[in-house]
Amino acid sequence: MKTLQIKLLFFAILLFISVPLTFSGETKAPKWKVEFDDDINYYTFVDDESKNTYLFFANEENMWLYNSKSGDEIWKGEIKDYEKKGLHMMLGKRYLVSSEDNLLCYDVL
Repeated sequence: MKTLQIKLLFFAILLFISVPLTFSGETKAPKWKVEFDDDINYYTFVDDESKNTYLFFANEENMWLYNSKSGDEIWKGEIKDYEKKGLHMMLGKRYLVSSEDNLLCYDVL
């Protein structure tokens, strides 16, 4: 009987602590939002010499660069003749991607 009382007391204290934390009303809203028509296949953060941080997104033949702090679009581009099974990867601040019989290199910044 005593262990049942201890368990009930424990759960009551746990409930007492967790309810105010759950309903504190301080929900964090995103600072910015971007909607893409298709799924994003690749993303990474890129820093410039001034310590600004950017967010690079790629979706097969499309790519975008956004300011990670403000959400402003810096640029967007399309890769002509993109090869889905080919190479696509970041190398430092450059995006390497296959296109037909070519290897293309895009300077992200």
